[in-house]
Amino acid sequence: MPLTLIAMKGHPATGKSAVAEALARRLRIPLIDKDDIKDHVLDLPNA
Repeated sequence: MPLTLIAMKGHPATGKSAVAEALARRLRIPLIDKDDIKDHVLDLPNA
């Protein structure tokens, strides 16, 4: 399968996460949530 990136953008509370989750399930691809990454980065100790 070729490398594909699907990015979602829109106003708050418009269903972006629900659509992204449904797409990921339907296409059987991983879902990477920017907020999950941001939370982990902010939890890292200062270097």
